[in-house]
Amino acid sequence: MSDRYSQSSGWNTPERGSSRHQHYGKYHQNASRRPAVMLAVMGVTGVGKTSFVNVAMGQDRVWDNSLESSTTGIQRSEPIPYYDFPDGREVVLLDTPGFDNADIPDIEVLARLVEYLKDLSREDNYLAGIIYLHRITDVRMTHSAAANIQLLGALCGEHFLPKVTLVTSMWDSIRPDLGADRERELANGYWSDFLENGAVYERYDGTPDAARRIIARYLGDGGSSVVRPSIAQQVIDEERLLQDSDAGRLALETLREKVKHSEQRLREARELQMYDQIAQHQAELQHNSAKLAEYMSGWGNNATSSSYSPQVSQASGTPDSPWTWSQEYGNYYRINKHGNYIWAPSGSG
Repeated sequence: MSDRYSQSSGWNTPERGSSRHQHYGKYHQNASRRPAVMLAVMGVTGVGKTSFVNVAMGQDRVWDNSLESSTTGIQRSEPIPYYDFPDGREVVLLDTPGFDNADIPDIEVLARLVEYLKDLSREDNYLAGIIYLHRITDVRMTHSAAANIQLLGALCGEHFLPKVTLVTSMWDSIRPDLGADRERELANGYWSDFLENGAVYERYDGTPDAARRIIARYLGDGGSSVVRPSIAQQVIDEERLLQDSDAGRLALETLREKVKHSEQRLREARELQMYDQIAQHQAELQHNSAKLAEYMSGWGNNATSSSYSPQVSQASGTPDSPWTWSQEYGNYYRINKHGNYIWAPSGSG
């Protein structure tokens, strides 16, 4: 097994009501309040992100192992009880929409993540790390799974990779020797760049101890080391459009490929007169084409909101003033600091 495989032993949880538990409670009450450790749980749709969060939280819930994700947005867990952790800090897990989702394009997943990172900044908090789940039962790395790993690297940036834990799951569904072989293939192949730049990989067997051992590695620095992922630096700090960020460009290219595939499937269905599939592929094409047009035009930067204002490129030098809808011209406009009217890109609505 690779020496990169983290074998941190975790911690001993004090029993409720015990003297040690009471000591932890007194420590927590007297200690200065520190922000919770915010960890995003990510991965492809159906990999078991919500199940991981539930197990880490100690919630006894039956989870549907179907490939259809039940997560439509970023869900924030309740803080995991402080007495479970050695330094008294609380931990909050963020259950994110899955990559490669049929209903939510990857670029929209990124948009929702960016909006959440903005919310964390307003709370004087930050993303402490990413737990990325991968099924060890997957026989091979599919094209979409490989693209998602590339997307993960782009949204993190090399400097944030030490904050990433690559987690293999479903070990109870595979022979240990076969699983170990696949683990080595991942470590020496698709994951090698991550591991060479400080990421670690862990095994998750579905137990609370394993989940909390994975989380424990983020508690060592006591929050003294604040590192932000590239997507936060580029979109929030540098005020780039999402599609102009490293991760956004990759996600946009994936969306273009989906549009091409939708067009191809629709053509084939029409040629074969498969009428039951024509409507399905037509709806898929319209959905993906609309999303592509939205982000290509510079409008898709706040996809989590039901009502949002368009943005223009920061290269125009216009200030961040509110946009106003012009009924006469059927478009949004705003007035810049020089008193000039700035119109949103045509065709963006």
